[in-house]
Amino acid sequence: MLIQGSVNAAGFEQWLEQWQCRGIIPQLDSDT
Repeated sequence: MLIQGSVNAAGFEQWLEQWQCRGIIPQLDSDT
């Protein structure tokens, strides 16, 4: 179960990066 949770977390990070690249979700780290 712990491994599955880690995979889900990694998958979520990749999903978030894809949406950030599309410009739909603003990147939190670049406020400047």
